[in-house]
Amino acid sequence: MNISFISLLILIVWLPLPYGSNHAWAWALMEVGIFSLALVWLWQYLQGKQKLTPVFYKAIPILVIWLVWLIYISFQLTPLPYSWLQWLSPQAAQVHAYPTLSTLSVDPHSTAVGLLKSLSYVLLFTLTLLIVNTRSRMRWVALALIVSGLFQALYGSVMTLSGLEYGFFHEKVYYRGVATGTFINRNHMAGYLVMCLSVGIGLLIAQLGGSGTSYSTWRQRFAALLAWIMSPKMLLRSALVFMVIALVLTHSRMGNTAFFAS
Repeated sequence: MNISFISLLILIVWLPLPYGSNHAWAWALMEVGIFSLALVWLWQYLQGKQKLTPVFYKAIPILVIWLVWLIYISFQLTPLPYSWLQWLSPQAAQVHAYPTLSTLSVDPHSTAVGLLKSLSYVLLFTLTLLIVNTRSRMRWVALALIVSGLFQALYGSVMTLSGLEYGFFHEKVYYRGVATGTFINRNHMAGYLVMCLSVGIGLLIAQLGGSGTSYSTWRQRFAALLAWIMSPKMLLRSALVFMVIALVLTHSRMGNTAFFAS
């Protein structure tokens, strides 16, 4: 494993922890992490240690659409003559009400925040296409999501059932009595668990298949039972069970409906 892939795994596990990276300081850390990883990958690419992957080329149409979206947001922050602003957006012109250069955005700060977040999301998607380039790495990413989902499930369940009601190192204010993990909103927790469950079920299906071995003595059967209990398949099944329990404890109607209907 190289540093880029290890950093990507750390990001995957970290991002849901600080309230789903839904606070200013949390998404600032997210952006720093993603931008830093992008620079590391670019440096390795210039040194010939990284290369563009086939799946990256296949995703170019999607990346072009996202690039257009980023350009559109950037245009909202571009200072324009007031006469242009009156023509493009009379409402924005009324808000600014200055006969000088003004932006289409009536809240440039919020628009800039949205631009940085959007850019970080696009970069994370692109880096995943570029870095996760083998079956082994795909498996590691799946395991990272499952471990992250299992932690959220166990933490959220314990906090709810014990009555401690803590989120991310802070006592919960909203959604008390339901599992939210380290998220603020129970629906966000449910959505994340559904995603992790989907990955886990996919990994479980990929591991289907029996050994076909028969055992003649009770000792062999008992040893086989212990081996089955401690096997990766059993551990994966147990993780999925805990995540389903936590999903129910979120009391999220849409989250539970989405999972059980699928």
